[in-house]
Amino acid sequence: MKNWGFVTSIICLFIMAGLSGCVDNEEVKGIRMTFEEFANEFNQSMDNETKTIVYWFESLDDGDTLIIRDTINNTIYSEPVQYSSVEFVSSPGTSFPIEGNITGTFKKGETVEIELHIINTTFTMQYPSTGELWTFTVETFQEGWDNETHDYIPIPPECIRKVTSKI
Repeated sequence: MKNWGFVTSIICLFIMAGLSGCVDNEEVKGIRMTFEEFANEFNQSMDNETKTIVYWFESLDDGDTLIIRDTINNTIYSEPVQYSSVEFVSSPGTSFPIEGNITGTFKKGETVEIELHIINTTFTMQYPSTGELWTFTVETFQEGWDNETHDYIPIPPECIRKVTSKI
C-alpha cells in the first residue's frame, strides 16, 4: 500500500506540472503564420500634414500572441553585431535577427516556432535634418522592440524553439 501513495503523488505532480506549464507542450496558443505570411502583414501610412507615421499589421492586434512556424533555410552568425540572421524557406532572401550565436542549435531543414507578443507603442521623434517633430504609432512585437531607443532589436533566443512536426 505504501507504493500506491507514492504512485499517486507522482501522478499528481505530473498533472500539476502540466497545468502550470512546466511540461513542454508543443501546442502553443496563438495566431500561426509562416515568416512570409508575417512579412506580408506589415502596412504603413504617412501623413505629411499631421506629421504622423503609422505601422500596423493587417490581422494582428495589441495583445495577440503570434507563432511564426517555418522551416529554416539558412542561419548565419555575425560577430560584429552579435546576432544570428535566420532565413526561412517561405521567404528566401529575408532574414530575422536572433540574439547571439544560434547556428549550433538551429540548422537548415529544421522546423521552428518563434513566439512573439504584439504590442502598440506611440512616440515622437524630431528629425535632425529638418527639425520637424513626427509622431509614430507602431504595432510591433514586444520581444524585438526597444522602448528607450524606439527601434527594432534582435529577439532573445528563448523565443525560438524546434518543433517535431512539419509545417
